[in-house]
Amino acid sequence: MFEDTEDLLLEVEPSWWHYFGYLVFGWLLIPLVIALWKQASLTLRVYPDRVVLETGLVSKRVVDLAITDINTVEISQSFFQRLCRIGDIKMATSGVEGYELVARGLPNPKRINEIVAVQRRKLMKT
Repeated sequence: MFEDTEDLLLEVEPSWWHYFGYLVFGWLLIPLVIALWKQASLTLRVYPDRVVLETGLVSKRVVDLAITDINTVEISQSFFQRLCRIGDIKMATSGVEGYELVARGLPNPKRINEIVAVQRRKLMKT
């Protein structure tokens, strides 16, 4: 195109301001997709006699604990989680093959603990 003998007067590239929308909303889209993926990939179910934690969308992992085998329930909440009324819950069994169920970001974890405790008391009576 230009020969070295010619003096270059101007070389222009598009301004980054032209891509401002892509830069701002593009990086926001990725965390949104990750959040939707993670939210859809965790389900905790409490039945009258057991607790089931199912994780994963593509590959699945299922942890099934009998309520009578659960001996430890731990709830942890950061300041932000307390404001949003969410928390992390960990349920563990004892024994040779102790299992642990960990679910993060669940709504109202104290209520989950209460339901499990009530069911555990019911099952221990029978």
